[in-house]
Amino acid sequence: MKFHHFCFFLLFASFQTFAQQTIGIPENRLSERFYENLDSLTNRYNLPDLRETEQSALRIWTNQEIINLGSDNQFLFYTRKKGDLILKTAKLEQISVDSIIGEIDKNLDWFHENSKYHLDAFPNFIEIQTGKNYHVISFYKNQQIQKLISSLRNELDIHSIRQRLIEELEPGNYQWGMSSLHIDHLVPGDADGFYKKILPEIMEKFGLSSETPATKMPLVMINKKPAFLKDLNELEMGEVEKYELLQDATATALYGFRASYGVILVKTR
Repeated sequence: MKFHHFCFFLLFASFQTFAQQTIGIPENRLSERFYENLDSLTNRYNLPDLRETEQSALRIWTNQEIINLGSDNQFLFYTRKKGDLILKTAKLEQISVDSIIGEIDKNLDWFHENSKYHLDAFPNFIEIQTGKNYHVISFYKNQQIQKLISSLRNELDIHSIRQRLIEELEPGNYQWGMSSLHIDHLVPGDADGFYKKILPEIMEKFGLSSETPATKMPLVMINKKPAFLKDLNELEMGEVEKYELLQDATATALYGFRASYGVILVKTR
């Protein structure tokens, strides 16, 4: 028996029963790889194992987000900062899991291309537990299911929830798909020193307010090194030799997409 046939046999056997329930065979190799890593994934994100429940449940894994629907509806946003895993969670309103599972099954029209790699897409994984049967579906692109997921996200107001969780992140650069997420905040409370002097000017120049999202703050550069607004609050007036505020094409030409909302350049003595 060839090695890959042997591996598939072992995987097939492991999918037959789990906690006295029927475990479905993965539809494609993408699902197989996901299932092989499922134990480590649930441990990493502190999630219950849906194979062990006897209630209907649904879990949707997309890029940096996990939607859990069942007895405890939860949205989980995850990212990394300097290699460290950052988790943010929020409760979701109650919703009919059985009806969503039914819609997915009804619209599950599989084509071979769904498991093929796409340069412009991240794989999606869905765990379905009906109470008696558990199975995993995985795909890069599937219009029917993606439309269902989009409708579900709108119904649960996932965009607003995700934005709120992002706003709670500390200032820093976070992993965001193939790029990064630059988070910064206006310094709360009383401003001091150089920051107190420059604050009215930067708020007018860049149109900042207390409502400005943390992802739309200007880039701070102190002595040509990336910094944050809180670092400006630690500078005394006598420490600053000069500063400059750049915006629009000038800023992005020099500092790239991270300068989309402007740049604060500071040189100390």
